[in-house]
Amino acid sequence: RVKIKDNIYQYSQQIHANPADPNLYVNRGVQYAQLGLFPDAISDYNKAITLKDDIPEAYFNRGVAKARFAYTKGSCIDIKKAYELGLKLAKETYDTKCGLYKAEIGELKD
Repeated sequence: RVKIKDNIYQYSQQIHANPADPNLYVNRGVQYAQLGLFPDAISDYNKAITLKDDIPEAYFNRGVAKARFAYTKGSCIDIKKAYELGLKLAKETYDTKCGLYKAEIGELKD
């Protein structure tokens, strides 16, 4: 936990110095998620997506963070988007966790 908190501090310093780098927000979001701070993680993923809307890890991680209790339509839309942007590991998550929503948001296209 101490290492993760230190990582958050380091990413925060880097973000302060370079607030336009979306990858810093994704990386800090991962650290927040590891501490169970999902609202903070989602906020960072949102910021990353606002800065650059084609980072598949930002969508995938946001979808997983949204699904901390249950996979919802919103989390599945994010996971599908991650796959469409090229994150192949999102397919398994989508296929196994998002069955209830496939009819509404669609199957994955290879």
